[in-house]
Amino acid sequence: MKFLTLCAISFLTVPALATEITSPFYLPEMGHVISKTQGTYFKKKLTPAIRTYNRSLTESLTLGLGAGFAAQLTGDLNWTRQKQEETFDAPHTKDYEAGIKGQCQISGFLTQLTALYHQTTNTNFYPRRLISTNIRLGKELKTMTPYLNLLGNFPLNARPDFNNPLYRSEVGIFQSINDKMTLDTALYLQYDKNEKGKSYGIQGEYSYLATPWLAFGLNGSWQARGHAKGGAKTYQKSMGIKTTLSF
Repeated sequence: MKFLTLCAISFLTVPALATEITSPFYLPEMGHVISKTQGTYFKKKLTPAIRTYNRSLTESLTLGLGAGFAAQLTGDLNWTRQKQEETFDAPHTKDYEAGIKGQCQISGFLTQLTALYHQTTNTNFYPRRLISTNIRLGKELKTMTPYLNLLGNFPLNARPDFNNPLYRSEVGIFQSINDKMTLDTALYLQYDKNEKGKSYGIQGEYSYLATPWLAFGLNGSWQARGHAKGGAKTYQKSMGIKTTLSF
């Protein structure tokens, strides 16, 4: 309770951080917007004979509300193709997210809280509706910000196969290479309670700041899942491009 009280006071007294727009702790100032547009390609190995390929296009808008708060709205289009004995294309799906995030600084440590409502039209593999929450803790040093990110996805009214949460923890470093380039890398571990399976992996994003308000990025990830209950070991990798614009 004491921590939450201190955090609430800090929300009202600490302005938005003067960090690069590519930082995971960046929040736009009141009345300003940050736009992130990303295209991503995923490849997942389910079994030696089954592969899933996915392409997604995502647009995320974050509006600064002042006093360390921001509102976020995200839309996502997905196209999936699965290869087994024959190849078929599944209809594309749509995902939406809307929520709020807040940020404060206590004793030099950054604390960012986010809560999002997520809805998808893909009911074959995922719950239709869920609440996604995460808390990110970090410490700004001279040229880098080490951080810990804890995330949980909690389904709403999901069918029995998908009515359990997914938990994920990330340990990462946001690094300023110079005044034009940044690098964000993280190791992560996640647990899907539905599949009783643990996954681990690495993700990274390189960004080039063309101006203080425009950046271009390249990102990728690699993930492996241990033997889930009744399942085989799977692998997944992704690569993507991103444009970040602040106005």
